[in-house]
Amino acid sequence: MAHNSAIYQPAKSPQPDDVQIKFQSLCDRLDAMLSYLETIALHTLKDSPQDYDRQISDAAPVSAALFGKRHLFVFTPVALTITAQPQGVIWQLTANSWTNVSVPEGAIFMTSGQASPVTLHFRATNEVTP
Repeated sequence: MAHNSAIYQPAKSPQPDDVQIKFQSLCDRLDAMLSYLETIALHTLKDSPQDYDRQISDAAPVSAALFGKRHLFVFTPVALTITAQPQGVIWQLTANSWTNVSVPEGAIFMTSGQASPVTLHFRATNEVTP
C-alpha cells in the first residue's frame, strides 16, 4: 500500500534551540512562582502572632509558649516582677505596657510577692515589637 505524501507527514522533531527556549521559559515561570510563595510564607509568619492569656501568682507559675516564633512579649495591667527559670532572668514589668521576655520554649515564669492572681497577656511573634 502506497502512502499518499499529501496525507502522511512525519512529525517534525523539535530543534534543540526550541527545547532550550521552552525549558528556560518554564524555569523562569517556576522561579517566579517560588518567589511568590516565599513572599506569602514570610508575610504569613510575619503577620500571625500567637496571643494567649495566663493567670500568674506566687502559687501559680506560667510556662512560656512560643509557638515556633522568635520573640515573646508580655502585657500586664499592674506593675509586677517576674523571673524565668531555669534562666534566672528578672523583669520589672511596668503596668499597661509590653515587655520583651523572650525565653526558650517551656521556661517557667514565676512571681515573688504576688499573692493574688494577675492576668498576663502574652504574644509570641517573629516581629521585634509586639
